[in-house]
Amino acid sequence: MDAPADIFEEFHSTVNEVLRLCTDHEVILNALKDLAEGKRAALSDGITIQPLRGLGSQSRATTPEKKFEKTMSVLLSWGIRTFPVQPSQLVDDLWVSMTIFDGPKGYNQRLFTDGLFFPGGINLETGLFRPRIPRPTIITSYKRSPIKLHEEDLQFVIEFLNANKDSRSVIVASSKFGWQTLSVDCVCLYVDADTITGLAVSVSSRNTTTIIANANVCPLTDTKESARELLEPPGFDKVALSERNFQLRKNRQQLVRWIDSVGPFKHGQSISLLARESKGSVSVFLSPNNPSISGVYGLTAYHVLPFKEDNETRVITPGGLDILTRLLDVRLNDHDRSFLLSRWYEQCGVVKFGAIGSNSKEWRTDFALFKLDNEFQGVNGTWFDEREMVELFIRTEKQHLDFTGKNGVVGNVDAEEEDICYTDGASSGSTVGRIGLDEVLLFEKSTANIAEKDAPRENIDKSTLRTFHPIKDESNVCQRGDSGCGVFCPMIEADGWNWVGQVVQLLHVEGIPDLPLMIPQSEIMRSLKEATGVEWNMSTQASKPEGS
Repeated sequence: MDAPADIFEEFHSTVNEVLRLCTDHEVILNALKDLAEGKRAALSDGITIQPLRGLGSQSRATTPEKKFEKTMSVLLSWGIRTFPVQPSQLVDDLWVSMTIFDGPKGYNQRLFTDGLFFPGGINLETGLFRPRIPRPTIITSYKRSPIKLHEEDLQFVIEFLNANKDSRSVIVASSKFGWQTLSVDCVCLYVDADTITGLAVSVSSRNTTTIIANANVCPLTDTKESARELLEPPGFDKVALSERNFQLRKNRQQLVRWIDSVGPFKHGQSISLLARESKGSVSVFLSPNNPSISGVYGLTAYHVLPFKEDNETRVITPGGLDILTRLLDVRLNDHDRSFLLSRWYEQCGVVKFGAIGSNSKEWRTDFALFKLDNEFQGVNGTWFDEREMVELFIRTEKQHLDFTGKNGVVGNVDAEEEDICYTDGASSGSTVGRIGLDEVLLFEKSTANIAEKDAPRENIDKSTLRTFHPIKDESNVCQRGDSGCGVFCPMIEADGWNWVGQVVQLLHVEGIPDLPLMIPQSEIMRSLKEATGVEWNMSTQASKPEGS
């Protein structure tokens, strides 16, 4: 069988002919498999596609050929549109065929990876349970996407949430799907529901390629709800008590913002409602433009201090989960144990305002303001470790080596494009990331303000957030217990930091890094004014002295 003049043109036209002549998905998958293995392919109605001539026999190459790359993109897009639900895991036949289409000649490798080149081709030998398949995945990025979410018709998402009792929320984001060097732009629906297949019919007819993925959209509070008392609650047998203590000990590695004395609050401080086994983080300190409610208020996320649902407004520090974790330490002396017990029962402030839902511009609202008692009043720019975030900045950006951050928090502005930003949370300490340039949309079964007890709950709340991405391939930017933590950007000219926003939720999808969701400071300030009727500013009381 003679090779064609252009083996890649034949490959391109043959694949497109298979997709044009047949509508049966299983028949197409079998045909692609046969072609990849050098066989003729049988379609419906007796149609036969002749074997590819020469593909796999061409000279080796370490860069993709353009027509080959275009054909593989066509197959990737077809796979997503045909199997939109969890395509990474459910379309192995297609990914295997795409992997072996050119054998060990190298064109394919450069579509799947930019790492080492293997002259022998991609290893697809069967392991103990299944072949090692280079599956495509959702690729999240802080960079701007050509897809404009606000121009997409997403009414079907609202209809899905209203029609399915076991559904909770959907986050809609512009993403990529594929491999390191071969991917397609798409809309990704991260669905928090017991069953997600009901969305498949709705997305199959959309002009924009759309993927549906199982996800958990969860607050970043850390909590253990099963226990009711401190270390040995009544009604627990030895197995249950052992499991409870095991979970508490797992929190030990997250005790990065610990206090051992009463004093002014700092950014990232661990808090919870009184006697609650949970923990979240303090963002910044605000003061109102109203003398009747004057004072210093700590800002965090509403779900860190859900005072309306819990019928409790008193706030403690450290958060109850951290207190219980420390109480398990057998090395505690009497003084330390006494201090912990006092912190469990003694308030450091009282929640005065809080809301969750969306504001007038459809940005996410998720805040709680708690008025700090005098001895706990914090000062913006006071950190647990004065050098930690500065050194992380120098290590990350490798410039402005004379930056000291000595002037603390010098203002509040929204981050600009390409800005590298830093967080300070009760579980993670200081971390670094980039704010996504595209917004994501959260559709949630709730109300415009689910913090209001008497509000109707049949509505779907739509709100906007931004994603916060790790730098390069570092570990997750935030973890449970960081909810409510502030996001800061260095202000080099002022040798200090600007507060740019607050982390409120976490998007967890199997197979990709957890993705924190945040609100820009301008929209937080808008929500504060709309919910309280008062303008709020960064607190300047007891301004931080230079060098402290």
